[in-house]
Amino acid sequence: MTKLEHKTYPGLSMYLVKNEKDTVLSESNLLKNLKNGTDLYPLQLQANFKTGLPYKNNEKYKIHVSIWDTKGDGKFTYELPFTIKENEFLNIENTGIEYSNIYLWNKTLKQTVFEKRCKF
Repeated sequence: MTKLEHKTYPGLSMYLVKNEKDTVLSESNLLKNLKNGTDLYPLQLQANFKTGLPYKNNEKYKIHVSIWDTKGDGKFTYELPFTIKENEFLNIENTGIEYSNIYLWNKTLKQTVFEKRCKF
């Protein structure tokens, strides 16, 4: 990354594509509010997403991430293909209730539980 007055000016985009054709998520620059750069060293960037993607159809997804230097020519791109599967440790018994998906929700952290163990 090009440094100007001890700061770097990164850009970060993320796109999620389903079945090689449908864009599910599109973020052209997650760091657009970082107009004054950052003096963080070493530079560490994260791109995250949370979504309720279908898992029963064995649909294929691919995440595309790009990091670039807004003040120079440097660029890094990354692609990660994945398939979402039904959770194997959460067993649901239906007793007359209709549902399409069920999630175990951590109200304190405001996020879905993906681990086999939960803190009370």
